[in-house]
Amino acid sequence: SDNVTLAGAPLREAVWRTNHPYDPVALQNYQWTVARDAWSYKRYFYVAEALRAYEAAGVGMTPEQMINVTAIVAGKGQDYPYTCATPNNPGDNVISVVYAPAEGVMWPAWESGTAEQWMPAACNAYVQFDMNALQL
Repeated sequence: SDNVTLAGAPLREAVWRTNHPYDPVALQNYQWTVARDAWSYKRYFYVAEALRAYEAAGVGMTPEQMINVTAIVAGKGQDYPYTCATPNNPGDNVISVVYAPAEGVMWPAWESGTAEQWMPAACNAYVQFDMNALQL
């Protein structure tokens, strides 16, 4: 179809997800009434750029660097990718998680406050959980 836009940033050793569908069938059955928006679309290319930079430097990412990239692209409002100091934050990020599956460790952050005191998850502390310590 002429109105199809192919998007993506294939990387050899990285996988990440988006919460916005791109498949036409998924879009028809999506829980929200909006499809991929331009700002959300752009943020995922920030991730690809960061991952390529680490790969080009020949270094792996530390947990702090993984959290930094994750927090930058989290929903804090279109004009605020690099800051949380916004009045009446327009974001919608209620939970944000970094996961290192090989190590079995994750770092979740969650929203806090209500109304004028509300802050998106990515503007709060990420807390380390060792999933290996769980008795499942």
